[in-house]
Amino acid sequence: MRNLKTLALLVSVSLLNNFYAVNWTWVGGSSNDWDTKANWTTTSGSTRPQTGDDVFINAGAPNQPTIFGNRTIRNLTMNGGTLDLRTNNLTLNGTASLNGGNITNSQTGSSGELRANGNVTLNSSTDFSIIAPSATVLFRVFGNMNFTDGVFWTSSDDLLRFENNATASNASSDSYVEGPTYKLGNDAFTFPVGKNGLYAPITMTAPATNTTFSAEYFPTPYVNTTTFGAGVDHVSVSEYWMFTRIAGTGSVNVTLSYHIGRSGPVNSQLDLLVVRWNGAQWTSHGNGAISGSPSNGTVRSSAAITAFSPFTIGSSTALNPLPVNIISFNAEIVNSIVKINWMSSFEKNNDFYTIEKSLDGINWTVLSKVKGNINSESVSEYLTHDNNPVKGVQYYRLSQTDLDGKTVTFETVAVNHSIQTITTVSVYPNPSAGTLNVNLSEIEFENASLTITNLNGQVIIENNQLDASVNSIDISHLTNGIYFLNVVVDGQVSVQKITKY
Repeated sequence: MRNLKTLALLVSVSLLNNFYAVNWTWVGGSSNDWDTKANWTTTSGSTRPQTGDDVFINAGAPNQPTIFGNRTIRNLTMNGGTLDLRTNNLTLNGTASLNGGNITNSQTGSSGELRANGNVTLNSSTDFSIIAPSATVLFRVFGNMNFTDGVFWTSSDDLLRFENNATASNASSDSYVEGPTYKLGNDAFTFPVGKNGLYAPITMTAPATNTTFSAEYFPTPYVNTTTFGAGVDHVSVSEYWMFTRIAGTGSVNVTLSYHIGRSGPVNSQLDLLVVRWNGAQWTSHGNGAISGSPSNGTVRSSAAITAFSPFTIGSSTALNPLPVNIISFNAEIVNSIVKINWMSSFEKNNDFYTIEKSLDGINWTVLSKVKGNINSESVSEYLTHDNNPVKGVQYYRLSQTDLDGKTVTFETVAVNHSIQTITTVSVYPNPSAGTLNVNLSEIEFENASLTITNLNGQVIIENNQLDASVNSIDISHLTNGIYFLNVVVDGQVSVQKITKY
């Protein structure tokens, strides 16, 4: 009975606190002072938000809120704007909803803290930032931080720290932390880190004692990718993590994630390694466990790690080349020709790319081969064409071949070609030595254009304004051989093979 009375009292107190909670919405009409009631829209008789009150900060106020002393509230919702902590602490006994805006500290050389004792939700289509160029801000999470949408930006001075027993959930390529992320305590944790639209988590096991670690992801090769210790054949040239022990003595197993879209291809998961740069070379921390598939998975160190510095994924054999990072691969109909393009961010020992075509997704034929950059650490764009798409669905896939002959196949894309062909376009003379005549005099149309492409799909001649008569095209400068003439009339296409002699 006593326990029931205690529970009833606690519930009553909770309901009473919620009943007396007051909403404070910042308007900033008088100044930037958090403690000035004229800067708020509220029904409260207090001069500033109290411990049990809820605060709302929106974009567009003429003055942004600045705290001039340590303050405590219940819930904070930011829909934009800037909250200036200066040298002070803002404690939230409830939750934080971050829907936009940023937190700063305008007091040069000082530090301020926002302490979220409850859960935090990041749901910011415009991202959320900690920005204090000449000072420090520490955002401390004591509950769970739910990554729903948007990127949480941090820096080496403006930190997001998960306290002991704090958790992070639902991070993805749509929502993660860009910049260093800290974790304090003795529990296992997956750091929700990424950069440039890429989500790349790194996970640690629970340290035996309270220890603080930080993690940050970089979608670029480390400064050295060619010096290896025993058992390491090569390492990734696409990415690395800076994983550092900040305070304490705890040792942890480290799990690195990979994805074919950012990490490059994996041929053999069993040959993957967790590797660390020890200042002189990449040293292996083994392969204690793998998960997922060759296109998306993780690899875990074989034992607890006691020293911390840059980490990346390596391989014990020549398999898992990880030589090329494909950012995108797309195919689309443009003037009744399938335009196929792809982008890579890094290439190592890359010989060429191959584009294959299939009408059923099972049987493939080579459409074209494109020479690649042998070694490149910048973004490269590639383009080829299918000049003769069939009506209906067709499939295209991309593969890459190293200088040593290893080939890796990437993703497949589909294109549905629904444009009807026309047969009333007459072309003469064909073959031709100098002038090609395209006769449209028997067709009524609003828009007509043509392209002439070579056998590799490269556009050699283009004319986007054809007349409703005979159009003369000079092909005398072309090398003798076979080309394709593509005439598009009000969305309908005629493809004809022509010969220059």
